[in-house]
Amino acid sequence: MKLLHWFAGLAAIVPGMAVAAPNQAIEEGTVIWKDHQCAFFIVQTPSGYTLFEWMSGPRPSDGDRIEGPLEGFGPRNVVNKTAQEQVTLAYTEVHSTSKKWVGEKIPRFCRRRKDFLAELEREAASRTPAAPVQAPAAAETAAPPVSEQPASTPTQP
Repeated sequence: MKLLHWFAGLAAIVPGMAVAAPNQAIEEGTVIWKDHQCAFFIVQTPSGYTLFEWMSGPRPSDGDRIEGPLEGFGPRNVVNKTAQEQVTLAYTEVHSTSKKWVGEKIPRFCRRRKDFLAELEREAASRTPAAPVQAPAAAETAAPPVSEQPASTPTQP
């Protein structure tokens, strides 16, 4: 762990230093959740969701556009395109196509975790259509057409 912090400190001193492997694809995504008290944030990309732990540099805010190697695992420099292209050192915790799965990986000590998971539940509930209530068909409740009504029997005088 001390080695990781030393590496993070070195990267903060040398902002141009590449932290991620050079063959990783550069992606752009949007910060959809952050908790500055616990230093975690989630970025949504075209390929899914990534949970980051902030290490140094400016802290991203909701709605910020982030660019860099956003998939994978480990420390990496990401560029905040919204905040004058400032470089932030972050540690990738997990990446998945499942927003819920990534949300469940937010550490329990993050105070805003419960709010994020509750928001996911509300989103899921609003996407699930309620079973439609079927009204009886008009033909079932209306009197049968004249041709289908039973013929009356003539009365005998």
